[in-house]
Amino acid sequence: MKLQPQYQFLVFFRVATGLLLMVHFLAFYTDINRLYGPHSILPSDFCNLFVPQGLITNYRLWTYLEIDPTIYQQGFNVLYLLTAAFLTVGFLTRFSALGMIILHIALIKNNTFFNYGVDHFTSIALWYLFFFPSGVRYSLDYRLFPGWIDRFHNPSNLRLYRIGLQIQVALVYGFSGFDKMLGFNWWNGESIWKALTLPYANLDFNLNFDWLAAYPAIPLILGLGVVMLELLYPLIFIKPLRKPILYGIILMHIGIAISINLYFFSTIMIILNLAAFFDFETLSKQSSSDQQVSVKLSY
Repeated sequence: MKLQPQYQFLVFFRVATGLLLMVHFLAFYTDINRLYGPHSILPSDFCNLFVPQGLITNYRLWTYLEIDPTIYQQGFNVLYLLTAAFLTVGFLTRFSALGMIILHIALIKNNTFFNYGVDHFTSIALWYLFFFPSGVRYSLDYRLFPGWIDRFHNPSNLRLYRIGLQIQVALVYGFSGFDKMLGFNWWNGESIWKALTLPYANLDFNLNFDWLAAYPAIPLILGLGVVMLELLYPLIFIKPLRKPILYGIILMHIGIAISINLYFFSTIMIILNLAAFFDFETLSKQSSSDQQVSVKLSY
């Protein structure tokens, strides 16, 4: 069954986010006890002093339930991966998204000192997947309950869902660019230089950026380029500007991944950008056209 273009962004968004959750969790799985577990580097009882009382954390759960923290953490790990897998394949999708939100927040809020951009934007993506009809196509839900899903789903609303995501992504980049514009570090190239020469970054490829010291204009131009790209991002709603801005942002995040090794942050941002603004409908038409040409040539 061919997937209709209006559903493609939603399927991509769900599957890509679910896979990222699993890969990201497995990437730090061996260190989870040191970061967020009962025997973490920073004690959980200390870290929870900085978390508002209304938020659920793993420390508060195992304390309230009076469960051995080690057993709790082992069960949590299995449940986290299982829920992420359910979200990816679209099984009880809305409940899986909600469960993933609770588990993700309970994990990252257990020690906020180790949080960074990927954790916050993953939470944002999960909230959208909860409110969106994420399991309407290419999911186990649709395979098992097709009549029930079509009965309560209106395809015309998908455009409104996507517009909501587009507005938030545009606001995020627009305000990020505005914030950078207010300081001086991005105008003189200092922020680019610092990012590329951080001692704890660039550990995988060990790229040598010392040569940039002899060419200060390059970090300056790169810094100005980032500021302008983010500041002008809301213009992405103008169709002729959509592809240059979208591909420019994606290239920026690929550069961040390679140079600073922020792979998961770059990945979630690329997922959000593609889900919000990539033209899946045109891609689908091109694919159909290529298939038709291939059939004609075979004759």
